Amino acid sequence: MQRDYTIHIKTGPVDKHVEVAQDVLLSKALVDNGVRLDMRCRGRGTCGACRVLVNHNEQEKRPVLACQAYVADDLHIEVPLSSMIRAQGKISDEFTFDLDHIESLILSQPIYLPQIDLEDHRCLLQQMRDALPESLQSIRIDAQLLNQVYGCLHDDAHLVLYIDKIDQRAVGVQVASKNNAYYGLAVDIGTTTVVAMIVDLRSGDILARQSAYNQQMRLADDVSSRIAFCRDDLAVQQLQTLLIDETINPLINNLCDEINIDASDIFVATCAGNTVMTHLLLALDPSSMGAIPFQPLCKDPTGIIAKDLHLRMAKLAGVHVAPAISAYVGGDISAGMYVSQIHRETQTCLLVDIGTNGEMVLVDEGKMYVCSTPAGPAFEGSGVVFGCRAAPGAIESIVWQENGDLDIKVIGDVPANGICGSAYIDFIASGYLNGFIDPFGHMSVDGLTECDRLCVNHDFCRDSLACTICSIEDKTSEVENIVISEADISVILQAKAAIYSGIVTLLEHAGKSVADLDKLILAGGFAKHISKQHAIHLGMIPSLPLEKIEVVGNASLAGAYHALIHSQALDDMHDLINAPEVIELNLVPSFEDNYVDALVIPNLDAENFEETIHKHQSLMQARQVKVEAS
Repeated sequence: MQRDYTIHIKTGPVDKHVEVAQDVLLSKALVDNGVRLDMRCRGRGTCGACRVLVNHNEQEKRPVLACQAYVADDLHIEVPLSSMIRAQGKISDEFTFDLDHIESLILSQPIYLPQIDLEDHRCLLQQMRDALPESLQSIRIDAQLLNQVYGCLHDDAHLVLYIDKIDQRAVGVQVASKNNAYYGLAVDIGTTTVVAMIVDLRSGDILARQSAYNQQMRLADDVSSRIAFCRDDLAVQQLQTLLIDETINPLINNLCDEINIDASDIFVATCAGNTVMTHLLLALDPSSMGAIPFQPLCKDPTGIIAKDLHLRMAKLAGVHVAPAISAYVGGDISAGMYVSQIHRETQTCLLVDIGTNGEMVLVDEGKMYVCSTPAGPAFEGSGVVFGCRAAPGAIESIVWQENGDLDIKVIGDVPANGICGSAYIDFIASGYLNGFIDPFGHMSVDGLTECDRLCVNHDFCRDSLACTICSIEDKTSEVENIVISEADISVILQAKAAIYSGIVTLLEHAGKSVADLDKLILAGGFAKHISKQHAIHLGMIPSLPLEKIEVVGNASLAGAYHALIHSQALDDMHDLINAPEVIELNLVPSFEDNYVDALVIPNLDAENFEETIHKHQSLMQARQVKVEAS
C-alpha cells in the first residue's frame, strides 16, 4: 500500500516540511514545492546539475541526483545554490550604441472628439477616422480599442491615439495631458538568458533593464534538446509558457515596478532571438528545424499582438520579431548585422556572437557567409558546477599567478557564491600559461598540492580532480568551498572548441585563413566581459592584435532597441537576411577535424597560436631555472 513520507527541504528561501507520496521522483517533489532545480538534461541524469544532499535517519548526508532518486522514506534534503536555476544577473544586458536620432516605432497622434451632437449620426469609429489626418484615416482600429476610447470620453475629449507604424494599426489611447508617456519593450530571447528593457519612446532613454535565465532550461538545455522535446502541441505550449509566463512576464512586472509605470502603457515590443526561440515564443513547432532540410516554419513572422501571447502589456500592442536568416542563424544575428553594420565593411571582417549558439558572419570581397556552431550554455554559467551569471557574489575573474596564488575578483562587496563564464576562461588560460593545467585540461597534482589547492573528495566535482578556489563564508551553506574540477574544464574546452572550429571552418569555406582577418567583432553580453587576451590564450578566438578586436556587447538586444527608436530598422534587417550564403557546418568535412584540434589548449594546430605557446614555454623555462637555483 502506498504511503506518504515527510521530507524537510532546505535551500535559500525555502525551509519547510512537506508530505510527499511514496516513489515520487525527488526532483518532482522539489520543483512542486518551489525549488528552482536545475534540470537542464530533462531528468536523464547526464548533466549532474540537480545534485542535492540527502540525510536519511540522521546518517551522514550524501549527494544524489534528484532526477534519479525516488522518495522511499522520510528525508532531510539540502539543495546547494549550484543546483538551482538562478533568476538574477546582469551580464547579458550591456551593449554599445550611438543615439543619433529618434523616429519611434509608435506614432502619438492627438485627436479631438467634440461633445455629443444629437444630429450627428456617425458611429464612434467614423468620428475617430474623421478626426485623424487624411494620411492616417485608413489605419486599422480594432473593436477592442473602441471600448478604450469610449471609456475616455467626456464632454470634449482631447485624446492621444498611439499608432504602430509597421502594422498601421492603433494600439492604445490616453486622455491628452502635458505628460503623456508611452513606452516600448525590447527583448533579447536567448537560449540560456532573456534580457528585457523598458524604453521611453519620446526620448529613446532606456529606463530600466533586467535579465533572467530562460526557464525553458527546466525541460531542455539547448536548442537541439528543445526541438527534440517538442513531440506534440502540448510540449510546444509548455515551452511557450515557460518563456512567457515564467520568464518574460516576470521581467516586465519587475521593470514596471522599478520605474513605477503601468504595463498597459507599453504599446510595442521588439524581440530578437535565434530562430528556435522565436518559434517557441509564438508557439510554432520547431521540429522542422531538427530534420533535413532544416527549414523553419517562417523566418519573418508578422501580425503578432500582445494579447494573443498573453504578454503583460497593452493588449493591442504589436510584437515585432527580428527576421531570421536560416534555421540556425536567427534574428539575433540579423540584429547584430544591423547594429555592427558589418555588411558595409570593405575589409575581411568577422562577427562572432558568443552564446549558447555561436553564430558568425564573415564579410569578404563583397560576399557574406553565415554559420552557427553549438557552443552550449557553459559560458553563461550553466553546465559547470559552480557556474552562475554576473550578479553580486559571482566571481568574475580568476587568474593564476606564477607562484600558485589566485587573483580573484568578486562582483559586489559580498562573499563569493559562484563563478562566471569569464572567470573560467581566465582560470584555464592563465593556468595553462603557468603550468598548472596541461594542454588537455588536466590539472597538475603536484602544482595544486604545492599551493594547497588540491581537492579530491568534494561532493560536487563529479568524481574528478578539482582545484579549491575559495571558501564559502556563509555558514548556512551546504558546501564549504567553491571549486573548479577537470570536468568543468572539459565543458569549457568543448564550448571554446565549438566557437574556434566554427571560425576556422567558415574562413576556409571562403578561401581565407585567420591571418587574412582584418577585423574581429565580438558580440553577445558575455563577450563584453571577457579578457580578450585570455580568450586568445585559451584558443577560443584567433590570435589577432587586440586593436583588431572590437567588442560590441549584446548586439541582439541593441538591435531590438534600435527597432523601437528607428522605425526603419526592421525594414533594414529584412533587406539583410537574404544576402549571406548559409554554411551548414555539419555538412563541411573539415569541421570535425577543426573541432578536435580546438579541444586542446590553445590548439593542436599550433601555427595560429605561436605567441601563446612561446609565452607558456618561457614561463616554464623561467620556473625551471628558479627550481634549479634553489
